[in-house]
Parts: sequence; structure tokens; C-alpha cells
Amino acid sequence: MNPLPGVDINNPTEILSNVAMNQQKRIIWTGALEWTEKPKTEGPTPPMPNARVTRSLACNVSLAPTDPEV
Repeated sequence: MNPLPGVDINNPTEILSNVAMNQQKRIIWTGALEWTEKPKTEGPTPPMPNARVTRSLACNVSLAPTDPEV
């Protein structure tokens, strides 16, 4: 699996350019997105009528030196 999606891992110049750009980024927000959803009704045993599943995703928002201020 390519650890740098969208980057040709066989091209050292492209890898170094991508790494340098990531090192220059400034993290402006770190947090988590959290939401609830109903479980799917498919399967051998249907979920409880009021069942909910809580999901969460850790996130970072960063700016590169060339990005406009937010």
C-alpha cells in the first residue's frame, strides 16, 4: 500500500517535495468529530428499535504557508 496517496513512491524527488510541504504545515485545529447513527437493519438479527451507534473520528486541520488565512 502506498503510504503517500497521490504521490509516485518511485520518484524520490516527488516524495521529498511532499515531505517538505508536510513539515511546513501549521496545525490550526485538533479535535474529534462525533455522531450517532442507527444500525443497519440487514442481517440475521435485527437491532433493537431504539438502538444507536456512536462513531468518532480524530481530525486535524492544517494550513500550508501558501494557503490563505482562515
